[in-house]
Amino acid sequence: PNNSTPPSPRRATIATPAVNGKSFRVVGNDDADILKWLSRVKEHERDNWENPGATSIFARDDKPAAFELPKPNGAQAFEVIGIPLKKPGFYVVELQSPKLGAAITRDKTPMYVTASALVTNMAVHFKRGSESSLVWVTTLDKAQPVADAAIAVRNCSGDLLWQGKTDAAGRARIDKTIAASNCYRPAELFISARHGDDMSFTLSDWTGGIQPWRFNFPTQSPRYRNNALLHTVFDRTLLMAGDTVHMKHFARRHVQRGIELAA
Repeated sequence: PNNSTPPSPRRATIATPAVNGKSFRVVGNDDADILKWLSRVKEHERDNWENPGATSIFARDDKPAAFELPKPNGAQAFEVIGIPLKKPGFYVVELQSPKLGAAITRDKTPMYVTASALVTNMAVHFKRGSESSLVWVTTLDKAQPVADAAIAVRNCSGDLLWQGKTDAAGRARIDKTIAASNCYRPAELFISARHGDDMSFTLSDWTGGIQPWRFNFPTQSPRYRNNALLHTVFDRTLLMAGDTVHMKHFARRHVQRGIELAA
């Protein structure tokens, strides 16, 4: 009899599948540059609506950093994998999928999926009023107010409308009217906050969640808001054909301290 030990079977080495990606971090986290990239992401989606994902958002001069996103559970598994973005700031991230492109795109070319991401530990809250507005900054990890944060309010063109700092409660009160703008892309207002090495922002269009109309508060677009109160008093309301009616018109408007006569 053969008492020799049979050789151990060799295991085939299977390469771990990976998804190719690119990321771009806005250098210096400049407000104007972030606004440009926000608009660029929206325009890229709009321009490619007939064949979404067919082209990359990045140009050759952008010089994004390439990375590979591994799939630990194999090519067939559905899983959620985090993308490592190590520094605080605003990023534009794009993943490339040849398989998805072969199944979806018209020309069977690789499909590009683009998203923007903000790496920060600060949440910026903004409430706009007719005569004053409020910016409130809190931390994401402990929900604590951020004092002495530098606040800047800009329109969508990047023009500075107001700047200041938060108080000990994390609040920055804007004691002026922020005029309505005809510019709405990516949003009418861009509100940024900076504290130490961290920065964050919010857009005036990000109003999902606690909307005033859900609590029966009157709402109106800032473009058409004038807080006018118009009321007419008639001498009588029962009239016959040929009668002369007398009336008085009252024009008032809501202001911060109450109601005053309209100018």
